[in-house]
This record gives sequence, C-alpha cells and structure tokens, in this order.
Amino acid sequence: MNYLKIELSQLNDLKIFLGKKIAVSGKISKIRTGKFRNGHLYSILELTDKVSSFEFCFIGVDYLSFNEILIEGQSVELMCSIAESLWQPGEIYIKYIAISDDTKTLERITDDEVLNAKIQSTFYK
Repeated sequence: MNYLKIELSQLNDLKIFLGKKIAVSGKISKIRTGKFRNGHLYSILELTDKVSSFEFCFIGVDYLSFNEILIEGQSVELMCSIAESLWQPGEIYIKYIAISDDTKTLERITDDEVLNAKIQSTFYK
C-alpha cells in the first residue's frame, strides 16, 4: 500500500489530505490512558518529530488494535487514511490502518475480531 509520507506539522489542515492514505513518524512523548463511564478504554498520545507534535486519540477498536505498541518513548510510524465522518458531515477524522515500530507492525483489527474477542471473554472467563 502506498502512503504519502508527511510531517506532523502538516496535520494541522486535514482537509488537504481528505481521501488519501498518509504515514507519519515520530516518538511517543506523552501518553494518557483512561476509561469512559461506559467502561471503554482509551489512550491519547502525543507524537513528536523534529519540528512539531500532534495528539492522536485511540478509542474502542483502535485502542484494542494498537494499545500494546503505544509506549512512551517508543518511535513509531502511523499509517492512516483521512476521511469524512459518516455521523457528522463536514467533520474530518484520522482512521488508523497500522502502526509499526522497529520490531513489528500491528494492523487495525476488524469488527468481527472484536466480536469474537467479546464472545471469548464472555464464555471463557
């Protein structure tokens, strides 16, 4: 898959990347994790490169897919697509596809894999 490699500072205007697949690299300089009232976990990380930084939020399937690689101090590359929200027309968001570090690449899990994980945890406690 071909990704347009960009700097973090270019993420300030996502509209110019609408419909494109992008890759950004940097070091995770800060990470916050928490739990919503409904029990869903999330991580917010600050990725820093030589010029700037940008915060990325991982919720739900994204949290489940990538949490093991989201470690403060880790250098990573995020592969994403930039899309318009189906639920909020005009709202643009970052859809995570994969994240890699020096040793591995994790891809976003599918909704079927999330459902299977929920079934496993329900029946095999």
